[in-house]
This record gives sequence, structure tokens and C-alpha cells, in this order.
Amino acid sequence: MNKRHIGVAAATLLTALTMTACSGGNPVNDNTPTKREITVALWSYDIGPEYHALVEGFRATHPDITVNIEDIPPADYATKMTAELAGGSNVDVFGLKNTVDFAKWQQAGHVMDITDLVDKLDYKDKLAGVDSYKIDGVYGALPYRSDLWILYYNKDLFDKAGKDYPKPGMTWQDFADLSCQMTSGEGDSKVYGSYIHKWPLILEGIAAAQSNGDFMSGDYGYMKPMLQMALDLQDKGCIMSYGEMDQSKTTYNTMFQTEKAAMVPMGTWFMSNNVPQKGIDSPLVNWSIATLPQPKAGGKYVTMQGAPTGFSVNSHAQNPEDAKTFIEWCAGPEGAKTIAAKAVWPAYTDDTIMDTLLAVEGMPTDDGAKKALKPDLAKIEAPTDPKAPDVEQLRAQEFSLIMTGSESLDDGIKNLEDQVKSQVLAG
Repeated sequence: MNKRHIGVAAATLLTALTMTACSGGNPVNDNTPTKREITVALWSYDIGPEYHALVEGFRATHPDITVNIEDIPPADYATKMTAELAGGSNVDVFGLKNTVDFAKWQQAGHVMDITDLVDKLDYKDKLAGVDSYKIDGVYGALPYRSDLWILYYNKDLFDKAGKDYPKPGMTWQDFADLSCQMTSGEGDSKVYGSYIHKWPLILEGIAAAQSNGDFMSGDYGYMKPMLQMALDLQDKGCIMSYGEMDQSKTTYNTMFQTEKAAMVPMGTWFMSNNVPQKGIDSPLVNWSIATLPQPKAGGKYVTMQGAPTGFSVNSHAQNPEDAKTFIEWCAGPEGAKTIAAKAVWPAYTDDTIMDTLLAVEGMPTDDGAKKALKPDLAKIEAPTDPKAPDVEQLRAQEFSLIMTGSESLDDGIKNLEDQVKSQVLAG
């Protein structure tokens, strides 16, 4: 037998031996494609418009990847996700309601480092809120939504009162005056000139954004003008009192859509509640939006940017690469256009996205509305800081005492400063 025949025989024998070794019930590779499947944990999947849009949009463009949904009640989401992740859950992607939960889960080691993915994005500079997901130089999530705070108003109520609509450049003093001018009626027929929801972040966060305040500084004198304005409006009956709001469990959605409030400062997520949505039957008012009022006239239009809403990849994900593909698609131009078509404000914006948003049936398109969505500066509402939840808890306690009259404004601010410095920052 010549060398060629010997080589062929040896190769044949080696192949046979290899196939034999790889058989016997434990095949190393049977050429069957690995199933591409991810599980995404989120909340309100059957209620909010954006999740259906994102998931269905991704499925349509990535038919080779199966997306399963774990839908968790919103009130239980943080608690349930914390327990699942601590228990070693291998859910591939989980949604982020706020940066507080993100920081907690990142510190616990549940968040995959996606710095390489984020740094290679050619649209990173257009992705609002992305740096809120960066801790110690490491990115752990991508935002798909990052809302702006704007002023909603009911055009019919203004027309009925014979008042001009809110205009760009309106100050908080103008807002306060207009709130009282637009208040009418008594009892069940009362219509408030404005409604400021009970979240401390509205007054305190806007104050920080518009006066360069810092929640983590321990100094809160910058909050006084906004809180004093709200207290004065309560006393005059031009806004619903904090106590009544808390007792009646009133919502901003109800107040605006039942025409019980002429103006409501709220985030851009509220836009989708005021346009027709398939399968959702809700009352619609004749509405528009304006720029958020400013401390002084004539300056830049500064607003508060809501903490981003995004997705992280679980550090124990079963299919991390497909999970990354999902969150990148949701955060990028395709995902942004998909949710903009539902009147949801995405983290990524450009002229095309803006045109898509304004083309939604029921969206206001007047010049004031367009200006409201293009601030000169938007500052994030809350820091991504491990100590932020402790400060937030103290702020909420003092805010309640101040707004219910249990403490004076000056005493409440001083108590807050003392507690934050001694209980949080000193630690």
C-alpha cells in the first residue's frame, strides 16, 4: 500500500473512531441549531402601549429569536425582581423603572457589564439618560425611554374662561397667578386652575434642575421658592391640597381627563394617555402642552429630564448575546420610532423621531407644543447614587410634614438638611 492509500485509510479510521467516540448517547454536536430564545421581565405589559410595540417590533425584525415575557404587577416589580435575581434567576433581560433599583441590582452583581456595546454605538450622544446607567466607569443598561417634564393644559377650559393659553417663557409666578384665575366652582363642581401631584420629586426635582441644586449635597435652600409657591396655592384653594390628595387617592390622569384641572405639570409619558390607543377606552380632552414654567423670564428653557426607563442584561442570562441584541434594538432608532408612533417619548430622538411623534392622531402640533419638546437644557431628575434611596426617604418624610402644615417650611428644610448630613452623608 502506498503512502497515499495509507494516509487515506488512516484518515478514514480516525474519522470513524471520532464519530464512534462522539456517539453513545452524549453527542457533542449533532448539527441541530441552538434555539435562540430570551425571557424579558417587565411590568404592565398589557397596559402600557410601549412594551407591546417594542416586543412586537423586535419579533418582526428578528424572527429567529423567540421572546418570552414575564409580566409582573408594577407595584410588586422591584420586590419580586430583587428576590428573583438574588435567587439566581436566569431571566435574560429585566426592565428598569428607575435608577435607584438599577444601582441596587448593579451593586449586587446582577447586571451584566455592557460597556463595550454602549461605547460602540454611533448614536450614543443622542441617547438621553444613558450615563445614568454608568457606575464607576461601567455601563449596565440601555435606556429606551427618557421623559421630559412639560406643562399639560386643557384648551376648552381656557377658552371657556377667556384666557390665553400658556406660552413659552411663562414663569412660575405667571403659573401661580394663572392657576388662581382658572379656578372655579365649589365642591364636586370645582375645577382647579392646576393640579400638582403629590410626588415630592415634582416640586423638589424641578427646583434642583432649574437652580443647579443637588439632592446629594445636604443643602436644600433652593427648594424653598417652589415649595412656598405650592403652599400658597393650597392656602388659596387654587390647587388640591396635599392632605386631600393623599386621602382621596386622586390621580393626575383622573384630574386632567375629567376636566377637573386646567393645567398639570407632568412627564411626557402622559402624552400617550391623551391620544387614542387601540383597545384602550379612555376619555380624551382637547389638550396641548407648553414649556415648563421657569424661575425667571428671558432665560434658557430648562426642564427636568425624567430618570430613564431601560433594560439590563442579567449577569446570569442564558442567552446574553441575543439579550444584548434585544436591548440595543429597543434603545436605537428602530425602537425609538416604534414607540414614538404610540406617543411615547424615546431616549433616542432626531428629526425623524419627532416627526413620527407629532404625526400621531391626537397629538398637539402647535408651535408651543413643539417648543415644549425641545428644551435648551434638560437635567436628570435623580442621581444614580447608592445613597440616593436614603436621601429620597428623608425628603419624602419632610415633604409630607411641610405640605400638610405639620412643620413650617423653614423648619422642614433645616430638619432635612440636618438628617441627610448626619444620617446619610456622614456614614
